[in-house]
Amino acid sequence: MKVISVKLDEETIELLDRYAEKYGLSRSDVIREAIRRIIKNSREDERPKSMMTYKTVKIYT
Repeated sequence: MKVISVKLDEETIELLDRYAEKYGLSRSDVIREAIRRIIKNSREDERPKSMMTYKTVKIYT
């Protein structure tokens, strides 16, 4: 497996740690499964809002 680095805020780390401890998993296990679920459950033409780009459209009347 390859190693990647991810920046997380304190609140997310706390949530991650609580979830991992509750289910006896490592942080990496939780993150891997979360990524798999997001990708599996999303449509190809759908992007999370935080990844969307916006266009400015001019309307002439």
